[in-house]
Amino acid sequence: MTLQIADPAGLRAVNEAAFDQYQRWKPRQVDPSVPVAVVDIDVRSLQALGQWPWPRTEMAALTRRLADLGALAIAFDVVFAEPDRTSPDRVLKDWRKYDPAAEIKVDETLHDNDAVFAAAIAETPTVLGVVLNNDPDGVRPPTRAGVSYSGSDPRPVIPNFASANVNLPLLSHSASGIGNFSLGNERADIIRRVPLLTRVDDQIVPTLALEAIRVGFQAGSILIKSNDASREYGATGAGIASMRVGPMEVPVEPDGGLYIYYSGDSVTRADRVVSAMDILAEGAPDPALAERIAGKVVFVGTSAPGLLDLVATPFEPAAAGVNVHAELAEEIIARFFQTDRIAYRDELRAALPALEPKERLAALEKISDLEAQIAKFSEPVFISKPDWGEGLERIFIVLIGALASLLLAYNRTILAGVVAMLGVIVVGAASWFAFDLSGFLLGPVYPALGVFAPWGTLTVYNYVRTDRDKRAVRNQFAHFMSPEVIEQIADDPQRYLTPGGDLRPLSIMFCDVRRFSTITEKMSPQETIQFINEFLTPLSEVVIRNNGTIDKYMGDCIMAFWNAPRESPMHMEQATLSLFQFRAALVEINRKFVSIGFPEIDIGVGVNTGPCAVGAMGSKSRLDYSCIGDAVNLASRLEGITKQYGLWNCIGDTTATGVRESFALIQIDQVAVKGRSKPETIWTVAGEADVLSDPDFLAIQAAVEEGLAAYKAQDWDRAEAAYRRAGAYELDAFSPKGLVDVFLGRIAEYRAAPPPADWDGVYVATSK
Repeated sequence: MTLQIADPAGLRAVNEAAFDQYQRWKPRQVDPSVPVAVVDIDVRSLQALGQWPWPRTEMAALTRRLADLGALAIAFDVVFAEPDRTSPDRVLKDWRKYDPAAEIKVDETLHDNDAVFAAAIAETPTVLGVVLNNDPDGVRPPTRAGVSYSGSDPRPVIPNFASANVNLPLLSHSASGIGNFSLGNERADIIRRVPLLTRVDDQIVPTLALEAIRVGFQAGSILIKSNDASREYGATGAGIASMRVGPMEVPVEPDGGLYIYYSGDSVTRADRVVSAMDILAEGAPDPALAERIAGKVVFVGTSAPGLLDLVATPFEPAAAGVNVHAELAEEIIARFFQTDRIAYRDELRAALPALEPKERLAALEKISDLEAQIAKFSEPVFISKPDWGEGLERIFIVLIGALASLLLAYNRTILAGVVAMLGVIVVGAASWFAFDLSGFLLGPVYPALGVFAPWGTLTVYNYVRTDRDKRAVRNQFAHFMSPEVIEQIADDPQRYLTPGGDLRPLSIMFCDVRRFSTITEKMSPQETIQFINEFLTPLSEVVIRNNGTIDKYMGDCIMAFWNAPRESPMHMEQATLSLFQFRAALVEINRKFVSIGFPEIDIGVGVNTGPCAVGAMGSKSRLDYSCIGDAVNLASRLEGITKQYGLWNCIGDTTATGVRESFALIQIDQVAVKGRSKPETIWTVAGEADVLSDPDFLAIQAAVEEGLAAYKAQDWDRAEAAYRRAGAYELDAFSPKGLVDVFLGRIAEYRAAPPPADWDGVYVATSK
């Protein structure tokens, strides 16, 4: 209930969104007999008649043509605040400014363009628009409508502005009406309601739609009925109950605002719109065009995007503002037309006994037509927020909230949830039917919150208590594992985050940046941090995307592993695929580095597979999810050994055995890495599966295998020839040149100083 009283913007927006949806479900019924039309200065018109603003002579022609076509009123959703630059005297003045010596004469019969437009306005039922603002140095708008009221003075509740942007006095004095076409204070939001009256100090200015109706139906003034004039809603103070314009009475909000009940979007109401180009077309008016204008209140505005008169409605995010004024006018007139039909039908019925037989037959036919129209167009309603709506919401909140609280007190959580759900359904249905049947806007949000508050509070408390560990896990590992893996740990934190762990085969990767110290020695600490983040981020994304777990960052080095915490039978393929995808990521990294002035980088990657202990390492108060084992050490050595072989990647024999069907591999050597006596057969990844059949790959693979076999057999000539043959080829992801240089160097050394008799061809690495 406190929220309902405070009505915060966020919850109010949800209520308003619900009301918008109601309008989309049930738009205002369109009555074709309602006399409202729009003349659109659209893109087509601008293309044909030139850029905006048009010469006032063109506007005069448009005004006179609309009057000749029979328009009841012509309302401009435009302000003509400045003199027309194309007037003959202004053109002459501008010309002489740039060419004072020129002798130019102007035909004295040519009239000032603004005077021509003013004459057209004076001869036609034209309403000009003004824009209200809060400029303290602005001017007061002129008015044409008389305003009277019964009851308390309504001006204190009418929205107040300091001044207005007005039309040229010459034009204003000629107009039959002056209306404000500012669409309230909701301009940047969806236009849902419009103040029918606004004021500047004590001067009341009607909205453009209301003024157009007044002029079109030849009403002298606007009559305002305050709440206390007839004790409306039991009110005794200031506030507006309704206003009357000629024969039309409009119930309004207390501040004089009216919710717009839209009939659809621009496409749905295209029948209401006529292009200004068609009105100004040369020759006699099209008879079909006359039918669309005659006897109607016409609003002139623009839908051209560049003229900045587009607003949001419940139906579309960018509608022409002039259509909003037309919707408002239609809403007001439609109800009058329907009540007028009913009154006319009742008059004819009452007169039937006194009519002659022929007259009676004609009257019955007319009554039948009226009955059909009355049945077709249901009684139009004005949508509104009734003042008793908030009280009804509070009663509902108290009753349903008390019931839910009682059930919770007896620990009937599920039953309370069912009651809450049913309550929300009832609230939503009641809100919709109130709109559907009577046009009442009863917000569903606060009653629904009142229903869910007691039950939701307990539910949230339980969730927070039981889910606290899960959220801690997510926060700890969010940047190191894929979301799926994180969720698995969060579901069973005791298994994964208790000191100890599992013994299982892992695929481990180490990735290091070459020449990192040399690159960063001249960088500031801030630049070094940026440099590291720029390459670690995309490489880490590759690991996580392939369901790997990032163990740690060691300066410029990434350590990651696969098959833990979630087991994956494809862990070797996933690790090798990540290795290979690093190449594509590196291209983008270097492209960005070049653009921001950083040097390009290269990487070395080592991958190995073997049994490891994996789990939470540390204490219960501070844990790191990591792995240890000989396979981890070998993966680290394989990364380091890439530099000694002129390669960018190196994988262990177990990994190679597991992925040889999925990746193009080349056996490099047998190496006894530092700190490990047992030799390891090492491989490099030259491409994905599509490279396996590449002739260049097959040639390199065969040459390297032959060279390595000859090298171990100490057949130096054949080994040299084979490696030189391999060096003649090149693949996208593998260049054998560095490898060839390494073995050619070794062969040269062994020719000069042959290896001992027990030499087995294993290379003993002396550095990491």
